[in-house]
Amino acid sequence: MSLPVRLALSALVGFYNSHEPLRPMNPISLSPWESLRRSRLASLVTLALLGATLSGCAIIHSNGTDRVTGKQVSAAQLAQVKPGATKEDVVDLLGLPTNTISLGNGLDVWEWKYTQNLNDSSGFIFLFESDKTTLVEQTTSVEFKDGVVVKTWIK
Repeated sequence: MSLPVRLALSALVGFYNSHEPLRPMNPISLSPWESLRRSRLASLVTLALLGATLSGCAIIHSNGTDRVTGKQVSAAQLAQVKPGATKEDVVDLLGLPTNTISLGNGLDVWEWKYTQNLNDSSGFIFLFESDKTTLVEQTTSVEFKDGVVVKTWIK
């Protein structure tokens, strides 16, 4: 039993022990003190129920799935690739590319593709459910001319 519920119930028990028993409700015969006592009792019962509801029973479910493919290359990593670097230098800095494109005339483009798909869903006391999908896509490209870096970019 949660702390708010225990506190509310102990307050109710103390309330009953320190006062005379409740009589059937007749609005005409209630004294101001008896009316106040019943009002306090109703408040305590309400607090006990509210405490039980909010003591950890609020979120019904929450889960998230994260699917990552490829390799993410940061701008700092790409900044280390300077024009004039060789393909071997690029592999040492960034690793093997996920895609290579040969454009002819000695032009090649290497790509590092990265995709992150995060799906987060949760429900709250059967009232509503929430599904949130976040998609992050990044392509880092390095262009070579005759095996030497000419240009780099992130898209």
